Amino acid sequence: MLDKSTLNLGVKWADGVFYPTGDKFLDKELIDTSLSLLDRFPNEKKNLKIALDNYNSKSLYGVVENCYIAVEGLGRQLLNNQKTLDYNREDLLRLLQFSKYWDKIFINYLSFAHE
Repeated sequence: MLDKSTLNLGVKWADGVFYPTGDKFLDKELIDTSLSLLDRFPNEKKNLKIALDNYNSKSLYGVVENCYIAVEGLGRQLLNNQKTLDYNREDLLRLLQFSKYWDKIFINYLSFAHE
């Protein structure tokens, strides 16, 4: 019924759950692509999914924390060590080769997560 509606009701049905819709391109790129890229990293995918589910249900508890844990786990796997994200930060930034602007966003996110 949602697909046949002539009006955008602002929700979509996926995996047995109603999700608010935004721009379809952004939803696909930001959510679907992110989750599919984590198929090789099941624990990190689980953490991101928990964060997205909490955010979607308007429960902000655990959103920042689960995203942080997901990034920390990815860093450990990509750098093949067990260091915390704080200690892996510089090596991870070198590996990912972000622009200086994305570096700044990443570093500020880490500070925000700690707060």
